[in-house]
Amino acid sequence: MQKRKLLLVISFILLTVELSSQTADVYYNRGTEKLKKGDYTGAVLNFTKAIEINPNLADAYYNRGIAKYRKNDRNGAILDFTGAIDLNPNFSEAYNFRGKIKMEKNDYNGALADLTHAVSINSNFTEAYNNRGEVKKAKNDYSGAILDFTKAIGINPNFAEAYNNRGITKYGKGDYEGALLDYTKAVDVNPVFAGAYYNRGILKYRRGDYDGALPDFSEAVNINPDFADAFNNRGLVKKKTGDYQGAIRDFTRAVEINPDLSEAYNNRGIMRMNKGYYTEAVQDYTKAIEINPSLAAAYDNRGIAERNTGDHAAAIRDHSKAIEINPDFAEAYNNRGEAKKAKGDNAGAILD
Repeated sequence: MQKRKLLLVISFILLTVELSSQTADVYYNRGTEKLKKGDYTGAVLNFTKAIEINPNLADAYYNRGIAKYRKNDRNGAILDFTGAIDLNPNFSEAYNFRGKIKMEKNDYNGALADLTHAVSINSNFTEAYNNRGEVKKAKNDYSGAILDFTKAIGINPNFAEAYNNRGITKYGKGDYEGALLDYTKAVDVNPVFAGAYYNRGILKYRRGDYDGALPDFSEAVNINPDFADAFNNRGLVKKKTGDYQGAIRDFTRAVEINPDLSEAYNNRGIMRMNKGYYTEAVQDYTKAIEINPSLAAAYDNRGIAERNTGDHAAAIRDHSKAIEINPDFAEAYNNRGEAKKAKGDNAGAILD
């Protein structure tokens, strides 16, 4: 009789453990579904419940970390990826994601260590090579970054992001032809890669290829209609090609999308000033300065507009501020000299 009672107790314990495991799986699966649907708060709640039932569920820590990251809780995400790694020291994906977040937090040494660990566990981990390349680029190790992007591409020849990142790095090294080839390969692999069109457009613009830059920026905004920087840069191209009304429309669209884009306000001010709308130009330059008080060009440009409205004293103040920010700003010295001359200060004008 005693022996039978003991067997019943043991069976009950085994059944309880089995039921607990099944319940943890239910919460885990529910969390996974919510994560896929973008319900990150619900995902966190369900993964947390799964972990409470089964504290050894490494995947639940990992997926909860992803959900927290999507909720912009980077510190919480790092803690969860660390928890996953503690349970599974060979969890390469957790090292990769933790490294990615450390990179975003500018902890480049910590990121480099995590991403190196990820590829040591999985030598074919393309995303980790790509992320490590980005860290090396941020640390100005361009040669090392190119090697990592190239490694990622060697494993996955259709990895558009790695081509784009390698292009950015080559551009930073002054290898413009190599950068152009990589940006082109990126959009060949992924024809809806707005960032790669944008980067190729910048390269063409800075090389004076305005006819080539314009369709690239246009393609970028067609793919992503909220791409404020692409509208701003397309406006610059239109300015160069004499399409002033088109440029103003693009700069206006850029600030509608991103009201904190000081460069677009400054650029629109230039266009308005060129058309003789000095009061409106002053308003744009003032907005640019409010957003970015260190934008020397906006002070200098506002000074020019003020001089054209006859406010020479204000113009001198603005040119002086531009020089204070950038003591090597030759045009600002010249413009201040013009303002001093208009005010009757010939001696001061000569000095400038």
